[in-house]
Amino acid sequence: MTLDQTIGNTRSHTLFQNLAKGQLELNTTILEQKSCSLDHVGFKLRLTLRNVGKGRVILHREKGISRIMVSGNLAGAATKRYEQEQRFDDPGAVTGFDTPTLSNFTMLEPGEGINFEESVSVYLFKAKRRTEQFLRKGTHFLQVDVASGPYIADPAPFRSDWSEKGYLWFEGIISEPMAFTISNDRQITQCR
Repeated sequence: MTLDQTIGNTRSHTLFQNLAKGQLELNTTILEQKSCSLDHVGFKLRLTLRNVGKGRVILHREKGISRIMVSGNLAGAATKRYEQEQRFDDPGAVTGFDTPTLSNFTMLEPGEGINFEESVSVYLFKAKRRTEQFLRKGTHFLQVDVASGPYIADPAPFRSDWSEKGYLWFEGIISEPMAFTISNDRQITQCR
């Protein structure tokens, strides 16, 4: 598989929790893949969260990737045997202790979706031990875990209070594995 074949490739994952209450699908598309250094590969991703259920879903406006996982093959992705896994601090940690208010949420009607873009990087070597390679040339599989909001609060009371408006989505969602290729002849570009 070449880089040209993986750019624009879209994969989706439907989280089948709470089927009667809410159902979201996460589609990811690689918009750009580039290397800013010999030990780095970066991706610009378009993520689409779509309500594929029958009822309205209440989704927080602040969404972001909380974890990226890279597998060497689909079997590794299915069994969570990752070549690389990176977790990110909660981007909304400053507001995590606030009480959720409905004005911070978006209502997604059945069939509606929202798009956002995120950039992520994977590393080919350990920073202090360049002889220890994380990812070798060839095809790998990228997954992202999208957090649905910055709150630490128990969602149960808010789900109950807002139930007439829709189902409050408080879970994260993980994308299906998406193939990308690392080649020996990749170009190193100037990055900001």
